[in-house]
This record gives sequence, C-alpha cells and structure tokens, in this order.
Amino acid sequence: MEVEMDHGPDGRSVTVVGIDLSDASRQALAVALNIARITRAPDLHLIHVIKPTMLASSSDWLGAVPQYERIIAIARQELDAMCSAAIARYALRAFAHVRTGEPYREIVQLASDMEADLVVIGTHSRGGVSRLLLGSVAEKVQRYAPCPVLTVKPKMPLDASNVDPPCPECHAVRIASSGASPWCDAHSNMATSYVAPSEPPPYPHPTIDDRHPRT
Repeated sequence: MEVEMDHGPDGRSVTVVGIDLSDASRQALAVALNIARITRAPDLHLIHVIKPTMLASSSDWLGAVPQYERIIAIARQELDAMCSAAIARYALRAFAHVRTGEPYREIVQLASDMEADLVVIGTHSRGGVSRLLLGSVAEKVQRYAPCPVLTVKPKMPLDASNVDPPCPECHAVRIASSGASPWCDAHSNMATSYVAPSEPPPYPHPTIDDRHPRT
C-alpha cells in the first residue's frame, strides 16, 4: 500500500524529523521511517538544533568556541550516520541539517523552507528530561508549523485510572498469530474484519532483522 500525501511542487513527499539524539527522538525517527516506507517518493530531512546559550553565558570564550565546534561536529556525525542507515534500508532520500538557534523556530523554518508535508517530533515521558525537544518545543512546533505535526511519545505502562489495560488473552493471541487474529474468543465480536481470506495477514511475523535492526 502506498500513501498519498499533499506533495510539494516537485511531487515528492517531504518529512522533517526533529532529532535531539535522545531515545525519544530516535523513536520519532523510527516512526517517520515507517511512514516513509509506504509513501511515494519520500524525502526525509533530519534536523538537530543547538541552542547558543553556552556561548552567551560563558566567560571563557577561548574555551567555549572549540567546545561549541565539537558539539556541532558530533551532531553532524550522528545525523549523517542516521541518514546513511535510512537510505541503506529504505528507498528514500535523506538529508541532515544541523542548525543553531531556538529549536522550535528552526524546525518550523526548515518545514517552511522544504515545503514539508509532515513534521515528526519526539516527546518525553513524565519525568524525562530532554536537552532540546521538551514538551513546550513540541507544542510550539504544532502551533506554528505550516503542515501536520506528528508527536511521538515512548510507550509506557498505563497509569490512567479511567482506562483499562489491554486484555492479556487478546495480547497472547496477537503474539501467537503475528497479528492475524487481533482478539481472544471473549472479545472476537469487537469489530468486523474486512481483510479478504485470500490475503496474507496485515502484520506478517517479523524477521530477526526486523526485530533487531542493524545500526
């Protein structure tokens, strides 16, 4: 299945992904790659934003500038590696951007510059501390971005008192059937399946490489 998004003038599907090198942003990248995998002519733009506060607050300019340059070099190396891994595994184009400034503003500006169709950004679990992509940044990106914004948060144990956890039997059936059977016998009437009997299961059993992707 191929997904059609609102393409830019060149007909490609452009996705911008905010990367702060945290686990949350790496999960956002994984989601963006899954979307790109089923999208026509995908372009992926990874952006890491460095706030210049360390230079503004430092009294040791001679020491701060080399440190700042090292941070930029590390960020470029990390994003280049992510782009190389993405194009080695999927049929897409990937670009790395390292910018200095206010994170939400630079992410939104890149989305505008590239006429993006989608922005993907990671958010953090309660108590998680991010260097760049704090919840307020994600909220501002959602507010000002010129295109839809997908926020990705890590999976965590359910703590909402008004929401039940998933049925253990349904979970076991999904695992045993590789997703072909979504429910146990007690919940088999929750929905009607429209997958033709001749079609393969919508979620084939993952290979070892899919469960443990190469880095």
